[in-house]
Amino acid sequence: MDVVTIKSIEGVLGVVESDTLQVVLGPGKVEKIGAEFAELTGIPLGTAEEPTAEELAKENKAERKAMQNHPVQRFLRRIANIFVPLLPGIIAAGLINGICNVINVSSKGALSGIWWYECIRTIGWALFAYLPIFVGMNAAKEFKGSPILGALAGAMCIANAGMPLLTKFNKTEVLLPFTGKVYNPAAGGLLAALIASIFFAWLEKQIRKIMPDILQTFFAPLFTVIIGALVTLLVLQPIGAGLTTGIFGGLDFIYTKLGAIGGYILTACLGTGFEKNKEIIKKAHENNAKYAFTSLHIPEETVADYQSEVKRLLGLCKENNLSLIVDVGPRTLDKLGYKSFEELKSTSITHLRLDYGFSNEEIVKLPRDFKIVFNASTIKDDDLKELEQLGADFSEFYACHNFYPKEYTGLSLNSIAKINSRLKCIYSHNIIIQVFLVSCYFVCRSR
Repeated sequence: MDVVTIKSIEGVLGVVESDTLQVVLGPGKVEKIGAEFAELTGIPLGTAEEPTAEELAKENKAERKAMQNHPVQRFLRRIANIFVPLLPGIIAAGLINGICNVINVSSKGALSGIWWYECIRTIGWALFAYLPIFVGMNAAKEFKGSPILGALAGAMCIANAGMPLLTKFNKTEVLLPFTGKVYNPAAGGLLAALIASIFFAWLEKQIRKIMPDILQTFFAPLFTVIIGALVTLLVLQPIGAGLTTGIFGGLDFIYTKLGAIGGYILTACLGTGFEKNKEIIKKAHENNAKYAFTSLHIPEETVADYQSEVKRLLGLCKENNLSLIVDVGPRTLDKLGYKSFEELKSTSITHLRLDYGFSNEEIVKLPRDFKIVFNASTIKDDDLKELEQLGADFSEFYACHNFYPKEYTGLSLNSIAKINSRLKCIYSHNIIIQVFLVSCYFVCRSR
């Protein structure tokens, strides 16, 4: 077989030489070529004929030969087998989220609340919200366990307000032994889900080895999930959290400390991360900062990544006497696991900056404990007049110009001056107008 020639073919990303010759193709090409092979062989794509005794013998021989491969090769092959089947869903959901974000920003949320649009957005949200379950299923399958039990392992790593471990009993939270803290499902991310599901698969095989056949159907899965859940809760999830923190810490070091070399090593921009936020908040407190801004209305942030980290951030701001101005939308409460904005009173949040999706009737019913902040760049005159007719207390209202954390997206001073003049003409009150500046100042106010 001329491997060199195969590698030179357009669209071929690589060739893996093992007991078989595997040709790695680029996205979109594998389906087309697979369809051609299916037509030539008469075997439907994605299916296989019943193996003969000879074929089974060959498979066993291939497995024994694979065991002699380099451990790194075997490990990478297993990881690929777990994540590659998820790529179509990840690509589709990622494109949906990206396109919907562009539509929301460009149309100012014109399609929000329309059933078919929200249906499409739900698909984009669902994949990333429940990705640990899918990873758990594939990992358990790859390591010869029951996929559904792997899914249960992955579910342990998804933050959900309905999880019994996160429920309050007589207003008291459930605390874990050893740490004395509330369980944080999302702390370990996909790594914790991966480790837990592999452990579930191993544990299931060990239990089936010693359990009588007559009891296996019912008790093997029962003992697997009970023992596996306890070990995951107390051991594996903290390990996953530690590994995740270590990986991000290492990448953050490369990115922030190695300058141009670090930028070359890391070709992707990483999120700020809790530890980096902690450092920023500490410096803000030391410099007598009073306010900070964050968004609780980023659609691509999933529940699995989100609830526990946001609550940690709120607690950190409260400890450092920082008042938070937060960008919110109608879905913010669901993403945080709250039922009403009243539940946020005890946090460090003092200002609610309203993004698209709120009706004027909903705005005037928001708790008076918060300052209400409009998007000064997009608020319409008719909305302001209607709010006044509905009895809105404008003395508690602020206006804040738009902000997008990307280069070359700032507002010109002329446009800010025009908007300010318009707002002052409409309001009979002395409204406070805020704007973001690229400087050591967090917020600049003008009256």
